[in-house]
Amino acid sequence: MTELNRGATTSMAEHSVTVENTLQTLLNDKKYSTIRDILVTMNPADIAAVFAGVEPEKLPLLFRLLPKELAAESFVEMESEEQEALIKGISDKELRQVMDELYEAARALGGEVSGEHGIGHAKRDFLYESLGETQMNIMRGIKDIYRIHQFEKQEMIVICKPEESMEWFHKMWSYSVELFRSMDIPVRTLECCTGDLADLKVKSYDVEAWSPKQQKYFEVCSCSNLGDAQARRLGIRVKSDDGKKYLAHTLNNTVVAPPRMLIAFLENNLEFDGEKYSVRIPEALRPYMGGMERIVEK
Repeated sequence: MTELNRGATTSMAEHSVTVENTLQTLLNDKKYSTIRDILVTMNPADIAAVFAGVEPEKLPLLFRLLPKELAAESFVEMESEEQEALIKGISDKELRQVMDELYEAARALGGEVSGEHGIGHAKRDFLYESLGETQMNIMRGIKDIYRIHQFEKQEMIVICKPEESMEWFHKMWSYSVELFRSMDIPVRTLECCTGDLADLKVKSYDVEAWSPKQQKYFEVCSCSNLGDAQARRLGIRVKSDDGKKYLAHTLNNTVVAPPRMLIAFLENNLEFDGEKYSVRIPEALRPYMGGMERIVEK
């Protein structure tokens, strides 16, 4: 294998196939220390070129083998597709380390970086400039309030007669759909196939809301019919009028998870009149907002 020194002027195009094949072989053999020894001899642009030919699911593993500073520099050189695949495969802590290293590198090259609103805004502005708005939005969409450590949710639970369970299932699902649509949030429903059903579930629908920012739907609600499986485990039996006992059916429905509803609500009701941003208040909420029709930026 041709040695690639960091800072060397040799074109990566002449060696990338050889390097990719070597790394793939070493990955298969789990020789991670040897992989690290190879990567640290390369410059960030060369590493990015090699990563472009690696299977997306292998990127996080390779990325973790890099020293933090080299990882950050290589990240900037990567194409957006590889950046997105990598972001989805690393932890929040690892992503913050990359961002911190990028910021520190900027300070080292350009002196003290400061902003009108403090160090946090300066870091944000630098990252937008370095990575581009698309990549920053990808990171923010995945790592911000969409996935948080802990959140509360409003859950519906039904225990009913077996012959009524499907009626209740569709009723609960319709409540969630109507709730989001009443706030002018576009939603769609996905029926989970048998292979995707969790244990005990007989039937399950996922309700997804539209995100204008991410240009895709994301899950906001899940409605499930567990038949008599959960009742069997918990021993929930009902005595009928004729004295016979039978297992009840149980259902649950995550009507709303507030953080995700907040995302959908703000994104779908955000407006800009050319001067100021405002959030339009849907008619269903106005009685609870003192008749207010919009929240205007001050």
